[in-house]
Amino acid sequence: MTALLASGIGIPGRLQPTDVQLNAGQLTAVIGPNGGGKTSLLRAAAGVEQGASGKLWVGDEALEDVPPIRRAGLLGFLPAARDVPWSISARDVIALGLPRPDREGVAELIEMLELGRLAERPVNQLSTGERARVLLGRVLAPRPRVLLLDEPCSNVDPYWAHRILDVLHSVAAQGTAIALSIHDLGLLTLFDRVLLVELGRVQLDAEPARALASSELRAAFRIEPQGSGWRIIPPEDRQSSR
Repeated sequence: MTALLASGIGIPGRLQPTDVQLNAGQLTAVIGPNGGGKTSLLRAAAGVEQGASGKLWVGDEALEDVPPIRRAGLLGFLPAARDVPWSISARDVIALGLPRPDREGVAELIEMLELGRLAERPVNQLSTGERARVLLGRVLAPRPRVLLLDEPCSNVDPYWAHRILDVLHSVAAQGTAIALSIHDLGLLTLFDRVLLVELGRVQLDAEPARALASSELRAAFRIEPQGSGWRIIPPEDRQSSR
């Protein structure tokens, strides 16, 4: 079932007009080289980028017509920035994502994200990786139907890179459509679907196994799978293959 339908979304100079559909219960990886358009795609699909074009629907509701208090329950967006200037507790930051108080829901997220010993500490005194977990809790708190997350697995240790995906799988299993940008291609097998974004457009939309073996991935990243690792493609190989 379609959870998010983005029609003709674009950002001048950064993202060509693009159609994207995200399905309920599906975990989608958004990959691509630096500057290729991953963040632009997520921001345009979230409706948070000034100057972006296109139309967005969550289910049968046009996002532009939804009042702010209801929007949080439809779509959640997590930017890549982890800077938080507020001197308030991690618990209160998570609660900021809620349209109304929900102490039990916040407590569940604190337990899920293993934030118990940090819950009462000022969020601006936490490490970057710790703040990443708090901010993830904030966007999860309203239980939106669609989640768009920009690099949620960055700035965290290996355990949390995998644990965050485990948490997101459990959220997706409840019917949420989730798309997130990542840099670690070794995590792709943990996803249901891969969108490869380069030169401001979606170059590939495929299942992980096909994406990893694709010529599009090889051209975009200048690497290819080799055994249990990766082979760097020298410049002369790239030129001879054109």
